[in-house]
Amino acid sequence: MKRIISGVLSLVTVLSLYACQPVSVKETVANTGNKALEKELVKVNTPGESKPADRRWQEELETKDGAVRIHVDAEINLPDQQQLSVVSCVPHYFTSDEVKHAVGLFYGDAKLYDNSLSDKDWLESEISKQKENLEYLKENGGYPQENGGEGPQPAPVEDPEEEIIWLEDMIAQLEADYEIVSEGESVITEIEMKGNGSGGESVSIRDGQTPPMEFYAYNDGENRENVIGAAMEYDVAGHDFSFTRPLQDTEQLDIAMPREEAERAALQTASDCGISECEIVAAGSTTADGQETYVFTLSRLIGGVPCVPVGDFVGTKAFGGDSGEDQEPWRQEKIQVMVNDKGVVGFKWECPPEMLETVNDDVAVKTYEEIIEIARMILPPQAEAEAPVDEKHREVTICEVTLSMMRVANTGSDNLYYYLPVWDFIGYHGESKDTGITEDHPAATRSFLTLNAVDGSVIDRGLGY
Repeated sequence: MKRIISGVLSLVTVLSLYACQPVSVKETVANTGNKALEKELVKVNTPGESKPADRRWQEELETKDGAVRIHVDAEINLPDQQQLSVVSCVPHYFTSDEVKHAVGLFYGDAKLYDNSLSDKDWLESEISKQKENLEYLKENGGYPQENGGEGPQPAPVEDPEEEIIWLEDMIAQLEADYEIVSEGESVITEIEMKGNGSGGESVSIRDGQTPPMEFYAYNDGENRENVIGAAMEYDVAGHDFSFTRPLQDTEQLDIAMPREEAERAALQTASDCGISECEIVAAGSTTADGQETYVFTLSRLIGGVPCVPVGDFVGTKAFGGDSGEDQEPWRQEKIQVMVNDKGVVGFKWECPPEMLETVNDDVAVKTYEEIIEIARMILPPQAEAEAPVDEKHREVTICEVTLSMMRVANTGSDNLYYYLPVWDFIGYHGESKDTGITEDHPAATRSFLTLNAVDGSVIDRGLGY
């Protein structure tokens, strides 16, 4: 039985939908399938539009009842590029040629092994278990289930005959895998994407080092109702990218490779894998196979402007699986590279886009004053939706206001998206920043509000529009 790759995109489907948009804000949320917005996306910028008078916004805001206070002391971060683009795209799925190219880049001519087979003991146990299930299914028309200590009772299936055929095929595959594992390690001579147990396709390999360097590539299922997309990752066995210590802009690790050289290696690796227009937007450190290692987060450039990653946000965080409205959206692209004295020892690329066309290379956007006026109106109820309920006066501090690019869904068309400029209002709860590092949030900051720079509408980062 092919093992479903754990950690693919780290996606978890939960049972309920929680939307954090306050009701009063709903009217401000624009749908990118809206014809009015589509017209805005093709309007060209007028020279001389207003920019911030200075690079800091300082103000005190609060909800009408004074229950939530927002302290704004924010640096205004603007891209160097004056022109802002709108570019259309769709999800990209890795081809076998792209996967072969990446494998050749990371492994060279090293001998490679199939890393998708389960271990011998598990296979032996699973074969025995499924054979018992098969016999029970044939006799009772269902699978055994416990019945309050009174012994198993059959859990009926919709079509027993079809289920028997499916289970017999599963057992045959398990036995074939067991045969391969019993004969020793399976050397791979041809790299190709194959169907997996989750309805998509994948490849999983490793080399002969101890610990081995592992590689997987994954495309989601063909029906693609839940747009997960594609991912590839190369990393040392037993390690992942989930926890890094943030580094300051000029901070160096105590290793032989200078940071500047490590950054060049990271950018070159991204370029070699097909991501030519990108830049490093964050740096951290981790330990890979006992060695201190740089972890660089890269961002795709759209018209020279980066898509700044936002790890935490006020917005929809959970999804159900029973209706289209509750389906997991296509997540934002993630690109990370790990580098140490051995060279590139890690690479992760999730949710890549396939770029279509430049809709507008100098789109007209709301003035800075208009955006700040919208933020004054929206931030208090937006912050209130996430504020702790057990404090008499709840405090939020906005420390950064950033203009960057974001991939936004066009809900009027299947799987069509736009990269367009957005404003993020980033901060933290309380009056002083909690610098404690967590696995998901390196500095405990979040985007309390994301505004579409083109029309000033609120974007729910959890939904992607």
